[in-house]
Amino acid sequence: MTLPCVIGSLTASQGTGRAKEGEIMKTKEQMNPFYSILPPKPDVCQECAGKHGPDEPHNKDSLYYQMQFWAKYGRWPTWEDAIAHCEERIKKMWREELTNLGVVIKRDKP
Repeated sequence: MTLPCVIGSLTASQGTGRAKEGEIMKTKEQMNPFYSILPPKPDVCQECAGKHGPDEPHNKDSLYYQMQFWAKYGRWPTWEDAIAHCEERIKKMWREELTNLGVVIKRDKP
């Protein structure tokens, strides 16, 4: 008996899409791309994999940040999420600069 199976970007049994008896098949959780992304280097932000100070926003456009955020919250991060940990003066500065660049920032709170 053979079962359909996809392992990573390759299919089992050399492209047939079916696993033969005795072949190792990955579970749905193991095929999830969020579990296979490499961790960031030790000298960068462990939240977004960007190089910035602890008082600066995360890199909202970082693939690592987006994938980790999606896995945790089930949605893509916004600039508000990226600046949430910053002091109010930093948030205000970033909101102003992003607005000057034409970025629309949606805020839950005033």
